[in-house]
Amino acid sequence: MQRRYCRIFLLLAALAAPAHAAMPADDIPPMARKVKGFDLSLLAPVAGVTLRQVGEASYYFGFVPTLTKDQVLAEVGIDKAHYDEAERVFTQRMIDDKTFTINSLFGAYSAEASQGRFAAYGRDVAQSVLDDAPLREKEPMTEEQFRLIQDYYARKAGTAGTKPSDLDLVLVPFHLTYNDFQILSGWFGRRFALQAGAGRGQLPGATDEVANAAPPARERPELGGLWRLNWTLLKRGDSAMEKVSATRDICLKSGMTGATAPLMPKRGTAKCALQHLDFYPTGIGFYAQCDQGDFGSAWALDLQPPQSGKEADTWTGEMQFSMQNEVLQDLAPKASTPVTGLRIGDCK
Repeated sequence: MQRRYCRIFLLLAALAAPAHAAMPADDIPPMARKVKGFDLSLLAPVAGVTLRQVGEASYYFGFVPTLTKDQVLAEVGIDKAHYDEAERVFTQRMIDDKTFTINSLFGAYSAEASQGRFAAYGRDVAQSVLDDAPLREKEPMTEEQFRLIQDYYARKAGTAGTKPSDLDLVLVPFHLTYNDFQILSGWFGRRFALQAGAGRGQLPGATDEVANAAPPARERPELGGLWRLNWTLLKRGDSAMEKVSATRDICLKSGMTGATAPLMPKRGTAKCALQHLDFYPTGIGFYAQCDQGDFGSAWALDLQPPQSGKEADTWTGEMQFSMQNEVLQDLAPKASTPVTGLRIGDCK
């Protein structure tokens, strides 16, 4: 799934040409005019090909697997040589654009080409982004229903395969296709952004806070190794629940998968996917999900470094575990417990 996202949203970018041809004023979306510091000349066509055409082509490449590349380009009205040049240049402009405006426009143009049962919602996202306007369509389902589908998909997709047909099968219980799900995700994502104030009037680059945001934290793979975790859990006693202490030495290192990560279910039918394992100066984050047939489970670990700044000292954090019955759609509350951790050596 991650590879497909990369293909769709990073598909184009291109060596910035020394000079950009003038672009008709009517072709510049209102959203682009509002972004502080954005160079409008970056939207100029390349070899006669517009960013909108490249975005439209990317939608077909990602969600209409029945078409070959030549057929897609014919549908969009671009020849291969001109498309390749435009892809190269727009991709580089996308990389160079620190306001992320080209990325946003590219996603909107891709959504504008949406097809299928929920195509209108894709076009709704496009007009909302391009015009910096509210969404117009009525919600296709409740937010709770969408969250349920989203959680289900997150658990199942990690072990389903990467082809669109594999992902279509994951969504059969909801009578959706992978294309449908991506359109709905885009629509609800846009609505959440607008509700949070991150949409209209607060576009990337529109504020100094965004422009001066801190760079991403540097990864610290050397923090990986054998960690001794201690936590407290409840255990059934003779007459009441009793608190007992648990200790477990687990290996946390880069390159792990759902099959090699610690504390995974031992049930033979379990299919697990390690969503992320990050080592940063600000802490260690671990999150995994498992599909166990009739129910799904997830567990997460968050460890923060000691205030002393000495890595040899005890780290503190929280561990969470949750389960959901796929038949009853019953989501159990997340069980969380404080945890301490100490790196005791390298993984064996």
